[in-house]
Amino acid sequence: MAIDHDTAAWPDDPHRYAATGMPRDMLFDLVPRAAGSAGDPEAAGATGIPAGLPVYATANDKAVEALGSGLDDDGTVLLSLAPTSRP
Repeated sequence: MAIDHDTAAWPDDPHRYAATGMPRDMLFDLVPRAAGSAGDPEAAGATGIPAGLPVYATANDKAVEALGSGLDDDGTVLLSLAPTSRP
C-alpha cells in the first residue's frame, strides 16, 4: 500500500485498501516527516535504542536507503537508479 505522495499520509480511497485485501486499521499511523530527533529516555529504555540517538520516521524504502547511506542534510545527494511504483 503506497502512501499518498502529495499528503505524506495513507490514502483516503477505500478502493485502494480493498485492492490489497488489507484494511486501513492494520497499518500504523504515520507521523510527520522531520529531521532526526533524539530518542527520549523512556523510549530508549523500552527499545534498547540509546537515548540521544537520532531517530527518523519514514514510510518508504528509498527514504530508508537514503538515511542508511548517510544522507541527512540539504547539501548531500543520493542517486538511486531503481524502479518505483506510483499510482
